[in-house]
Amino acid sequence: MALDFVKLISDEISPNMLQQTASQIGESPERTKAAVSSAVPLVLVAVSEKVETVQGASNVRDLTQSVSTKKITPSVDECLGSKSWGIRDSLVNVSGIKASSAMSLLGTICPFIYGVIGKHTAGMSANDLAGLLKSQRGDFKKNLPRAVGTASAIDSKGESAGVLPARRPIDSETEAQVVPTETTQRTTTIRTFEGNHKPPEPRSTKDPSSGRGWLAAIALLALLGIAAYFSGRGARNVAVGTERDVSNVRPPEAPAEHVDLPGGTSLSLSPNSPAYGMAKYLGDTADHTSPKSFRFDNLNFDSGTTQLTPSSFQTVNDIAAILRANPNAKVRLESHTDAVGDPETNRRLSDLRSTAVKTMLVNRGVDGARMETAGFGSDRPIASNDDEADRAKNRRVEVVVTQK
Repeated sequence: MALDFVKLISDEISPNMLQQTASQIGESPERTKAAVSSAVPLVLVAVSEKVETVQGASNVRDLTQSVSTKKITPSVDECLGSKSWGIRDSLVNVSGIKASSAMSLLGTICPFIYGVIGKHTAGMSANDLAGLLKSQRGDFKKNLPRAVGTASAIDSKGESAGVLPARRPIDSETEAQVVPTETTQRTTTIRTFEGNHKPPEPRSTKDPSSGRGWLAAIALLALLGIAAYFSGRGARNVAVGTERDVSNVRPPEAPAEHVDLPGGTSLSLSPNSPAYGMAKYLGDTADHTSPKSFRFDNLNFDSGTTQLTPSSFQTVNDIAAILRANPNAKVRLESHTDAVGDPETNRRLSDLRSTAVKTMLVNRGVDGARMETAGFGSDRPIASNDDEADRAKNRRVEVVVTQK
């Protein structure tokens, strides 16, 4: 009997966890449900199209087995390639969630889908896996929202195909998470969108999801944490600090560019992002500068804890992908706080945060022996602590490359 990935995933998930997922990404339950019901078929269609080439089929086979057996957590770009941004925009358009929320969803659901595929196709050749995925593409497309349609989910340029214009501006990928209030939440019902660009219906209690199973899957992972799901353990959430809110609001980044990494993988990164600089530096054999520090001020934590905000997960995935592609590189993870609160408590908090980031990178396939950690609290400011803008600059994680 042929494998039915839709049924397999539905059978593995647990229901009634939508609220946890919505809380994780900072969106309303209605919008989250609409986004999830669109994300899964979009990702499955993209994966089934990725295996059209021999190399693509081999990459998908290797990645699915790595996720299911080695327990790594691949980045969105590793799973979807150039189509990741188009799928993100599709989720924004059909559900009304922020772009950063859409990336957080994809960062969780892509590894889950790859893991399920790998679990049930162990030992299968790349050619056989490609045939299986292509044979189910029609079923995947049947689950797409009408706003996307049944055509190819994303065109060859990575752009959305057949998707309505966004109903609100797409936010920066590094925008600080804002949890909607009752007065700011808007409900979107996917099935109300037609080709004539009808506006969204008023608030409704109808289920906007076309597949309840997908919702439970993503919610389950949100509850357990993606690292714990794949490895059985995750970074502790230790509330020890008195530091104020650490969500840094930064200017929008430049449009993303594709950065080729050693080993044939690539990432879509903004040219002014620290991940872009780190990838370029490690790939430049003529640059022997060492150590070299990269300031990741878009790695944000919930106030007083070691819990990264959902908008930070993609940054961790990017760092992991860069380090996996450069196996000789060694780094030191350094965390810093502002000067609000007790200095010793902040030093302890920053040390725990560096350890938390290291744990997440280990869970994503980076050898822990290649990483050191350090926490400096407020001892090494790069700006004054006189106002919130400068304090935000001091709250940061730096990745120091100590060996290329």
